[in-house]
Amino acid sequence: MLWSHIQKTLIIFVTCSMKLHVEAFTSQYAGRDSISLRFPSSVTVVQNDLFNPSTTTTRLNAEGDDEAQPLEKIELNDEKIAEMLEVTFIKACLQLATGYVDVLKLFLAASSAGYARGISYPQLKQLVSDCPVNTANRDLSKEEIELRSGWIGLSYLTYDTIDRLEGNAKDIDLMIPDELSSDYGNIIEKEVRQAMGMDNVDLELKQAPSDPQGAAIHAYNTKVIKLAISNTKEARLADEKVIKEDDVGPPRPNIPGAYE
Repeated sequence: MLWSHIQKTLIIFVTCSMKLHVEAFTSQYAGRDSISLRFPSSVTVVQNDLFNPSTTTTRLNAEGDDEAQPLEKIELNDEKIAEMLEVTFIKACLQLATGYVDVLKLFLAASSAGYARGISYPQLKQLVSDCPVNTANRDLSKEEIELRSGWIGLSYLTYDTIDRLEGNAKDIDLMIPDELSSDYGNIIEKEVRQAMGMDNVDLELKQAPSDPQGAAIHAYNTKVIKLAISNTKEARLADEKVIKEDDVGPPRPNIPGAYE
């Protein structure tokens, strides 16, 4: 409660401070017909081709470079996927503590990319371990590494279950640990069948541990499974190629002939 009160006080203080700066700026230039603002030469306005031609963004250039640099295209490879997993894991844990799952969904999107590329579970674990980026600025504890590996394994098992139930099972062995399959395999199949509208079958579900720590980890793992399923569904909705005729596609502007 005390920390929450301190946070609210800081937010109010910063907001009031910003308001005073804006009022001072407005009063300084009051009565002028126009205001001309100059950016430093190291800041250039460039076209953002990721959205539309009218959208602009600012980019910092090297000192003395007055030309806009083209947007860099980063090739997605195994090492980049491992880096995304490394970067998002710690931030996902911090967000989960506040009730948000945005970064965890990014973590699962990265694991989905690894699954789609056919990277085996042990190989992806090793790539993440060997990643030179250290988001935590310290060595992770054994428990943190096990949690991260568990999330990767659970997401792999979830994607594999979705493919298997839909008749698209992979021919390669992703080497998902048998322990994960025995502990969460039936839970995942039940959640996938329910989310995908498939027929339910009678499955024996393993009970959550009785100790508080084990129960908490089990609850978070179940959340990871559900988010991996919802990520898959959302990705399909965003892909015009997999949308069925009677389904609702992603929001899009009404441009005649653009989507034919």
